[in-house]
Amino acid sequence: MIAKRGILRLLAVAALAALAWAAFHASVIPEVPLTSARRGVAVLSASGNVTVIPALDGRVVSPAQGILIKFALKEGDIVKKGDIIAEIDPGPWPFRLKESELELSRIDQRLRQGSTTDLELEKRRKAHEKNLELAASGRVPQEAIDQSRRDLEQLEFAISQERGDLKLARDKMLNAIDEIKGELARRRIKAGYDGVIMAPAVLQGDLIMHGAGICNITSRSKAIKAEVNQDDLDAVRKSRKVLVKLFSHGDKVFAGTLSQVLPIGNQGTQRFTVFIDIPNLPDDVLSGQTGEATFIADEHPDALLLPRSALVGTECFVLQGERLERRKLKLGFSTLTETEILAGIAEGEQVVAKDPDLRRDKERVKPAAPASR
Repeated sequence: MIAKRGILRLLAVAALAALAWAAFHASVIPEVPLTSARRGVAVLSASGNVTVIPALDGRVVSPAQGILIKFALKEGDIVKKGDIIAEIDPGPWPFRLKESELELSRIDQRLRQGSTTDLELEKRRKAHEKNLELAASGRVPQEAIDQSRRDLEQLEFAISQERGDLKLARDKMLNAIDEIKGELARRRIKAGYDGVIMAPAVLQGDLIMHGAGICNITSRSKAIKAEVNQDDLDAVRKSRKVLVKLFSHGDKVFAGTLSQVLPIGNQGTQRFTVFIDIPNLPDDVLSGQTGEATFIADEHPDALLLPRSALVGTECFVLQGERLERRKLKLGFSTLTETEILAGIAEGEQVVAKDPDLRRDKERVKPAAPASR
């Protein structure tokens, strides 16, 4: 009877031990998140950081020295190309312009009237012609003919020189007038393009020096600048379209094209600046906003895709029953989030989706429960 009781106790202890071992063994089997290879569009792309900047942003400086007699603009005021934004005291230049224009008028009048010796020139010409007629009959000596010719040539030269001097004086006066008008124009400072006044630095009545800053004009049109790694330059240059997402605009995507690659990169960061052309950029896109750009160089439709988080180099772990199998893959196009799989896995096969570097070949695992929403 006692022996029978001992056997029953041993069997009970063994059963409890078996249950404990089974529970322990089940508890140490890791749960892993899984994902499936799926069909989609594989993209050859590059990415970059985006900043919205003004298309034009320049400092307006004074081209002349003097008292600022007009400047009433404030930050935020809108100006058009050609608008006068500031005026400097013209000083003596208007008076000098009037004097020069009067002198030019006098020179033109003298040129129209001709020389005061024109009558004398006509008299000498007729006298010389008369001498030539008389010389034919031998009534005038050759010396008289030679003298009348010299007198005529001398007066013609004097008149020609006088007219040349007047033309030279006229050209000098025209140059002087152009210089005065240029000086006056420099004292009326105009906007070079449409924009918004920023950072005004002077007040009306200030004495300003040549080259002194007056304000900034920032254009209302924007440019999209991106910084890309040198390793991505080939894909960037080949890109057929560019997709831009701005952090301030949520999931909205702006489509554009590559417009320019600056020829010199940053020596410190090994990054290059490129510009993106986005037509009809909305007004709510403001200078200073940032985001990301994806440069799409090529696409493979109906490609087999895996998340990049499922890869360890060119390998992944495929679930076969309850155990993992390490697979070598042939990779194609890759983006920041997905990679094209050319060989090594079939559509629908499940692979470890996260932290595959923590797994090992032939390891027994169980799928992680879906996250509750």
